Amino acid sequence: MSSQRNGTHPALHAQARVDLTRLAYEPLADRPSKVSLRDLGRPLPAGATIAALLESLPPLLGASALNRLAGAITASHRAGKIVAAAIGGH
Repeated sequence: MSSQRNGTHPALHAQARVDLTRLAYEPLADRPSKVSLRDLGRPLPAGATIAALLESLPPLLGASALNRLAGAITASHRAGKIVAAAIGGH
């Protein structure tokens, strides 16, 4: 029985050799960063509200979208509209 028939590929079993002699290193301090310390979130005290949690999130990744969503839900609720939400995962 070949290894392809049992669900594995022969190349996965071969030891790969990587030539590291031409690898170039760049110091982290020399690389530009998209995030600075002031962009990071801050710890919350025990008993903090959801509003405080949302305000503490840095404006990175999905935090801005989550804050906009919270604002839209709040505005809809205050306007007397029905709010339905569903959150899924993979």
